Amino acid sequence: MRTKLFLAFLTVIITALISNLIFERLIIRDFDDYSMGMREDRLYWILASVEGNHSDGSWNTATLSHILLWGTMLGLDLKVIDTEDSELLTTGAALRDVSTTMRRRIESLVVLDSASGEFEEYPLFVEGEEIGTLMVREFQIRGGYDEKEKVFKRRGRNFLMISFLIAGGGALFLAIALSLFLTGPLRRLRLAAEKVASGDFSGRVKYRSGDEVGRLITSFNKMVESLEREEALRQRLTQNVAHELRTPLTVMRSHLEAVADGIVDCSPKAMDTLMAEVKRLVNLVEGIEDMTKAEASFFKPAKTERMALSEFIEGVLGGLRPLFSEKGLELKVDVEQAAQADMDTDKLYTVLKNILT
Repeated sequence: MRTKLFLAFLTVIITALISNLIFERLIIRDFDDYSMGMREDRLYWILASVEGNHSDGSWNTATLSHILLWGTMLGLDLKVIDTEDSELLTTGAALRDVSTTMRRRIESLVVLDSASGEFEEYPLFVEGEEIGTLMVREFQIRGGYDEKEKVFKRRGRNFLMISFLIAGGGALFLAIALSLFLTGPLRRLRLAAEKVASGDFSGRVKYRSGDEVGRLITSFNKMVESLEREEALRQRLTQNVAHELRTPLTVMRSHLEAVADGIVDCSPKAMDTLMAEVKRLVNLVEGIEDMTKAEASFFKPAKTERMALSEFIEGVLGGLRPLFSEKGLELKVDVEQAAQADMDTDKLYTVLKNILT
C-alpha cells in the first residue's frame, strides 16, 4: 500500500517534470520567434526609411547617411545599391562623415569590425518600381540583443528549475508523509487481523478519525468484539452441555449396567426410570438450544418496531396456555390496551418464552 501511494506521487512528480520541460521548450521557442520578429521589424523600418528617401527619381544622400547610421546603431551593416549595381552609400562611408563623439557613441553600441559573412539582399521599391537593393548583414552588439536573449533564457530556465524543485520536493515530502500517515493505521489493522486469524481476539486497533479508514477500523473492532463474545459463548455452552448431560447419562449408564449384570430386572419400573432420564436429557438439550439462540441473537443488530404491548404478550402466551392448563395453571394479562413500546420482537419473544417455561 505504502509503495503504491509513493509510486503514485512519484508518477505525478515525473509528469510535472515532463510538463515543465515541455513548457520551457515552448517558452524558448516563442521567445525566439519574438526575437526574430523584432529583428524583422527593425529591418523593415530601415527598408521603409530608405525607400522613403528616394523622391523624384533621386536620392537625398545626407538623409540616407542618417538612415544608415540609425541602422548601424540597431546592429546592421548596410549598403545601398542603385539600379545600375553601383554602391550609392555604405555604412563605412556614412561613419567617415560623423564626428568623433558620434563615432564613439556608435562604437559603444556595436563592434564595427565584427560584421562578417555574406550580405542579404532586399529589393527597394517605390510605387511598384524597383529603385535599388539594400544589402544587410549584422554587427555584434555590445551587451545587445543576443546577450539579453541569453540572459532571459538562462533566467527563465533557472526559474522553471527552481519552481520544479520546490514543487517536486514538496510533492515528494507529501508523498512520504501521506504514505506513512495513511498506511500506518492499515498496517496496524493488518497485524490485528493476523492475530484474530490465529485465534487471539484481544487485539484492538486505536484510530480516532471519522474518515473511511476510521470507519473501517471501527467496524473491525466491533467484528472482533462479536467474535470474542461468540467464542466465549461457545466455550460456556460446551462446558454447560458437558455438565448438564453428565448426570442423566451417568444415571442411564448405571441402570443399564445393573440390568446387564442382572442386579436389576428389566421391569417396567426400570424402563420408566430410563424413560424419565431420556426425557430429562431431551429437555436439557432443548433448553440449551433455546438459551444458545437467545444469547446469540443479542449479538445481532437490533431491529426495533413499535407495537402494542397487549398484542405482543397475547401472541407470546397464546402458544403457552395449553402447557399451563395441563398443569392446572392459568395465565392472565394485565396490560393497558393503549400501551405501546419500541422493541425487538424476536429477542423479547425468546426471553419471555424462556422465563415462562
